[in-house]
Amino acid sequence: MAEAAQAELQRVLILNSGNREALAALASLNLSRKKLDDAREWYKRLLNADPNSRDAYYCQQDIVQANEWVGKTLAAKREAVPRKVAVFGAIEHALIESTSPDYPPLALQAGVHGIVRLKPIVGTDGAVRDAQIIRGHPLLVPAAIEVVKKYVYKPTLLNGQPIEVETTVDVNFVLPRGDRR
Repeated sequence: MAEAAQAELQRVLILNSGNREALAALASLNLSRKKLDDAREWYKRLLNADPNSRDAYYCQQDIVQANEWVGKTLAAKREAVPRKVAVFGAIEHALIESTSPDYPPLALQAGVHGIVRLKPIVGTDGAVRDAQIIRGHPLLVPAAIEVVKKYVYKPTLLNGQPIEVETTVDVNFVLPRGDRR
């Protein structure tokens, strides 16, 4: 419907390029459709046809301010990329390189097995910078931290920018068949 109205108003302008009502209606129509650049252009044409049109002058100034505000807002959003975000589960799919942990000899002798849950911080380059213990047997924790620090992830992007990610990782220590107790 808006396209039909715009086409009709443009036909009126073909017959009379200075028709103030048609120019004002096209400017208003584009403004309501959030086509700010087009609306500003129609208001300019209206000012050329009627230099005393206060509505066109003030609307054009409002559009200029709106465009500046939108530009500043978009720039602020691009700059406001967080330094670190917490990701649960999705980071697993970005794991590029991992290795199995070396079973600690003392834990092996004692028959200790189980899961060590860690909270690693993955840097913007995909390397694990740090890993903190969430839970796990004390004999298994150092080996788990050591192996997780060797993991490499595909860098996580937010708005096209690499960011640090905090996630959780489970390292499973399973006793060899003959050593189960």
